[in-house]
Amino acid sequence: MNNVFEDRIGGDMKVLMRNPNSTHQFFIENQSIRNTIDVIWDKKIKTTDKFTLKGSGSTFNRNITSNIFGMRARQFSFYTEASEVVRRKKHDFVAGINFNGELFKKRLPDSSTLSNYEYFTVGLFMQDDWRINTKTTLETGLRTDFHNKFGTFLLPRFSLLYKINEYFTTRLGGGLGYKTPTLFSNEIDERRYANLKLQENAKAEKSIGANWDVNFKKEVGDVDLAINQSFYFTQINDPLVAMVTPNEITYYTETKPISTKGFETWIQIGYRDFEAYLGYTLTDARKKYEPLQPYLELSARNKFASVISYRFLKDLVAGVEAAYTGKQYLDNGKQSPAYPFIAAMIRFDAGRLTFVLNGENLLDYRQTKKEYIYNLPIINPTFKQLWAPIDGRVINLSLKIRL
Repeated sequence: MNNVFEDRIGGDMKVLMRNPNSTHQFFIENQSIRNTIDVIWDKKIKTTDKFTLKGSGSTFNRNITSNIFGMRARQFSFYTEASEVVRRKKHDFVAGINFNGELFKKRLPDSSTLSNYEYFTVGLFMQDDWRINTKTTLETGLRTDFHNKFGTFLLPRFSLLYKINEYFTTRLGGGLGYKTPTLFSNEIDERRYANLKLQENAKAEKSIGANWDVNFKKEVGDVDLAINQSFYFTQINDPLVAMVTPNEITYYTETKPISTKGFETWIQIGYRDFEAYLGYTLTDARKKYEPLQPYLELSARNKFASVISYRFLKDLVAGVEAAYTGKQYLDNGKQSPAYPFIAAMIRFDAGRLTFVLNGENLLDYRQTKKEYIYNLPIINPTFKQLWAPIDGRVINLSLKIRL
């Protein structure tokens, strides 16, 4: 069981310091209470077989107050599942059924245009991991979901693993997926909930994806070397898109898809007390429904990442993390600058005590150093997209005690 209460308030500093006036009035306060309970029961049928019954439920009370808008609502979500695992010499078979749902209900007083809703889904699923031989494993799965509003979804998937030789393995996988529409998003200013709508004929997003990777792993003397090269493609059909006007935000279904393709390369090297990780990701994400500016916002085409660590003593380890995020397209059609990010950590173990000194964003790179992130008027500002950190250099020291 888990219970969380949160009370966050932000806005104009004059308001937060209890000194508002006719110009400085902007604030947003968000109070939320979340209660969650999880239950799981396992029953061994045979030495290798097992029956599992599990369920979870969560209530989420949301109260939003601002200088122009107020909203109160309650969300209840639940998930139940019954499944059985059957293990044999060459097969691991799983089959089951699940029932889940989400209920949203506004509570007075409320000035939003959001509608109450009740969503329920019944799902049937099965999976088989087939060890064809010592070199080949085939994982297949099939799931069917019946949604009370958005219909039926048939979701097959597969993954084929092949061990080429002692050093090389390769995997090919793919499958279908879906996502039902939701109005609540971190990208939406909570003040805009007042005029947030879902078009009546909006559909669930449906995806198709495939991936292929090759792994190499070998020890050369004292050097451990691992290399992974992967390629991927995903297409989202019937994407849910927001149409934003000064008066309202309406979510509707586009007729053309969003496609993402690219590759990822990473290399891991270990030499005695030294370890290094180097990675590069290329992402080409495009909106087929916008030919004039097809590139997906806030999706960097190029990303580099690296981690280097060294154990100086048995109880002393230090590491440095460095990353580079390339240019990103914004909703106004422009591109953000590329930027670096560096973090460092020192860990020292002393008996039952562990000290960790950690530093984030050591270069103090902030979007707020490049531009104002808000637009006038100050009494009711709008905010730009965040494409880089807005908090500065952070240093913290933690202590862990093992009893």
